[in-house]
Amino acid sequence: MQMDTLDKLGATAFEGHLVRKDLVRKYSRQYSVSTDVVECMLVRYGASVGQEEIDVGLRMVESQLADRTACIGDEEFLKDRIRKNGSAKLIDIGRARQQFTTAQWKQLLLRSIGFEPASLSERAQMVALLRMVPFVERNYNMVELGPKGTGKRHLYQQDSPYSCLISGGKTTVAKMFVNNASGQPGFVCQYDVVCCGEISGFSLDQKDGVNILKDYMESGEFSRSRKSIHAEGSIVMVGDREIDLQQQQKMGHILHPLPLEMIKDTVFMDRIHACLPGGDFPKLNPNEHFTDHFGLAGDFLSECWHQLRNTSRVPVFQGRVNFGSQLSSRDLSAVYKTLSGLIKLLYPDSDMPIPDEELENLVRSALECRQRVKEQQKKCLKTEFSNTHFSYTSGKAGIEKFVETAKEHSA
Repeated sequence: MQMDTLDKLGATAFEGHLVRKDLVRKYSRQYSVSTDVVECMLVRYGASVGQEEIDVGLRMVESQLADRTACIGDEEFLKDRIRKNGSAKLIDIGRARQQFTTAQWKQLLLRSIGFEPASLSERAQMVALLRMVPFVERNYNMVELGPKGTGKRHLYQQDSPYSCLISGGKTTVAKMFVNNASGQPGFVCQYDVVCCGEISGFSLDQKDGVNILKDYMESGEFSRSRKSIHAEGSIVMVGDREIDLQQQQKMGHILHPLPLEMIKDTVFMDRIHACLPGGDFPKLNPNEHFTDHFGLAGDFLSECWHQLRNTSRVPVFQGRVNFGSQLSSRDLSAVYKTLSGLIKLLYPDSDMPIPDEELENLVRSALECRQRVKEQQKKCLKTEFSNTHFSYTSGKAGIEKFVETAKEHSA
């Protein structure tokens, strides 16, 4: 691999926390071990930019991975590593961020989750960033619908200790929230992000399961056995949709293939903070879209994201951006959460200044993601949800600008 400028900058800023993403893919496929174990071992033995050191480290990694008993020890090492120095890591990432331009930092984030930014359009890069928001925002509810093979589940199945992927879509109220018999907390209590991987087949085993989910998405609380329980897990719902958005609009359900009990319930939809433009992300080609360069190690990045959940970036844009009168209080809450999350990702150091132009781009993305939800509500109940012309004012000129959802097409 030929190192580029970003690799060298990353190696300087994050010594000991970078890993070659092509090697992660190679060893994950070659050995029956999880991605987190592979990354952990590569950081221990192969986190170097010198080829001789890398070669020595890789021989050690291959030797260790070939010994199945070593994998168990490395899993425990990883867990111990994640528990330690979380707050210090957040300080480190904030300070190191200052050495990168915003464009370089965005590229490093994309490489850290396995994608090569040069192969993605600006719209696709924004989709990838939006997929990260649930990791840094508490109780964030997001939907992404798009063609098969676009990596919608990719980020949530990378063996992050803070993410849970529900395959097949079917689960139980006990597993999702709490087991009344044993008192065992459910997914939303244990994980930062709970992803329903096949939302078209999503179901809970109890008749009132969706109502429990709806209440949780609104307040971050649910009631079981006369007890109210608070949790902070974000809810992500992803599904496959092969036809483009224009055809979907003619059918009347922008949020299809969500189950009918969800896409016909405007109250449920109001709990969704963002609906991503899944059609703007390409079908992944292993020879084109996956990076062979360095990226931040998964355990380091996931710990930083976990710590960022304890902060808010709403004060950063209050007073700099004013939103139009057609946004309801729930619309504003949703846009605030999306915008706060994007700012955390791109500007983890809260003292970093954000140029007006860059802030405006994030504002437009946050508004568009919420406006897509409102358009589905309007199709269900036009009289109540007729106000879907979202706008904002920012900068010295104070000119009101309107946002429209871009046309999507299957990649």
